[in-house]
Amino acid sequence: GDGHRIGADDGIPKELRCLNFCAPDGSLGDCVIDDGIVYRQGDGPIELYDWFYEATACGILLECDLLLFDRDADAMRKYIPLMRRSMEFIEGARAENGLFLTGASSNLLAPSYGGSFDEATKTPGKAYLTGVSVTYGAALKRFIEIARFVGDGELETLCRERYERTRDTLPMLLTDEGYLVKSMDPDGTLHGVYGAERHGYLEAV
Repeated sequence: GDGHRIGADDGIPKELRCLNFCAPDGSLGDCVIDDGIVYRQGDGPIELYDWFYEATACGILLECDLLLFDRDADAMRKYIPLMRRSMEFIEGARAENGLFLTGASSNLLAPSYGGSFDEATKTPGKAYLTGVSVTYGAALKRFIEIARFVGDGELETLCRERYERTRDTLPMLLTDEGYLVKSMDPDGTLHGVYGAERHGYLEAV
């Protein structure tokens, strides 16, 4: 995404609603189809969905792995500006507590994350999605190595600071037994605690 064009290749709104979203700069999408890119999860009430934060983090991670495998400094320099845009997009969701506050279907696989829900107003809201912290943290570890390989000390320092902050906030998303929950609502309610009366589900992912 660049914050200007919609997903449809020709820029003309389509009957297929999933092609009509204009994603923020650096945001990656769910998939590419014949007529363009789908910037939000394509299943369900997509107007209520957030951007694809965890998948964007995964995109950085995978690209870094490919670049590190090939050890091609020129290719790294080509992709660094693109990955930095995606990094800044993710950082835009970082809350004051260091976690990432994102809405429904901003997770990596399928629209299985619903964010939070305000019982009083009956409206969906955002929550701290564990997957963004975990996947983004893994991406930052690899981005540090990319920066070191090309000798970009400023980028290496930036990625290391962001990695350490991301890593250091993960204990907030741990259960007493020591496993990570799916997400945490802004009021501290945990989703994905085995045996809990509410939100006790565990996902295969």
